[in-house]
Amino acid sequence: MSGLPRSLRDVFSSLEGLTQSGSYARVGGFLQSLHPVARLLAVACLITASLFANRPESLLLIALVPALLSLASRIPSVRYFLSTALVPLPASLTMILVVFMTPGTPLAAWDFGWVTIHVTGEGVAKFAVFALRVWLCFASLSLLTLTMGIDGIIGVLATLRVPVFLLQLISLTYSFIRLSLGEAAQMLFAREARLHRQRRVINLTDLRGLASILAVLVLRTLERGERVYMAMKARGYEQGVYHPPKAAPIRARDLLFIACIAAFSLIALGAPQWL
Repeated sequence: MSGLPRSLRDVFSSLEGLTQSGSYARVGGFLQSLHPVARLLAVACLITASLFANRPESLLLIALVPALLSLASRIPSVRYFLSTALVPLPASLTMILVVFMTPGTPLAAWDFGWVTIHVTGEGVAKFAVFALRVWLCFASLSLLTLTMGIDGIIGVLATLRVPVFLLQLISLTYSFIRLSLGEAAQMLFAREARLHRQRRVINLTDLRGLASILAVLVLRTLERGERVYMAMKARGYEQGVYHPPKAAPIRARDLLFIACIAAFSLIALGAPQWL
């Protein structure tokens, strides 16, 4: 998807494209030239900083890092930002009531006769912190999947002595999400083909029908997962020892990159108090 989603199929197709493991792993960008461990630690620094940040200004400063890294890594900006906004947007809407329920300075008010609803500045700030934090975590993790691939991430975690069952759980969960999104996109494509619409739009009818589609999707993915598991067992699958591929030693520029990300995260956390 190169522009704004025009239908639910565009939304799921965009999410499926974002989960394409290692789509830009072989593009000659900045992140691709760094050691995998350096990339993993840098993303961990960004996510940790976002969890401790409680001001929108701090999160906006930290959000500059994944935005600049995506540009330096030659990831298409429009696709990256639209795709990474699809998951945080509905997650943030679950916190929309905070805008009205948080006490503070009123910014706007609606009088319905029997009740008056106020939008407070503190509530807007709390909602902005939550939305930015969710986007920052998702966008940072997307940089890893796009530039390393799931196999590369698992290989790095294996070198860090992460237990084998956790590596297998991460791999299976990622594959399940990717296949589920692809299956949902195909079901929505078939639904659109039967509607014969003149324009592709997102309306209330589509949103109401999405519930039944997702219910069927759960049943289909469970059935498919059982078939995959039986096929794995038939081929002698057992939980064993994972042998990670040999990686090159970490270099000075990789250590400098980690130090710069960590230092910038600390500066961004303290910037609102200093200004």
